[in-house]
Amino acid sequence: MAYNREMLLRKIIEIQNIVLKGQKKSLSQKEMYHNVIAPKYFISIATFYKYLGCNAKKELAEIEERRRLKEVADREREKVVLNEV
Repeated sequence: MAYNREMLLRKIIEIQNIVLKGQKKSLSQKEMYHNVIAPKYFISIATFYKYLGCNAKKELAEIEERRRLKEVADREREKVVLNEV
């Protein structure tokens, strides 16, 4: 499940970055949705606005941190098992 959520968050961040670049060019969110986002990502305008309101970078960082901690714990567990043999 985390993998699917991670991929969704990466997609959301990509869309958010497109919107930020468009805003620098003075494009409205509605223009960006109709001209860039909808043709490429096939999402509804409601989903688009939901994605813009999501703190995807924070959530992705939390997922990556949990994965890192799990890997550290797994390595420690392996060391303990190898030392018992």
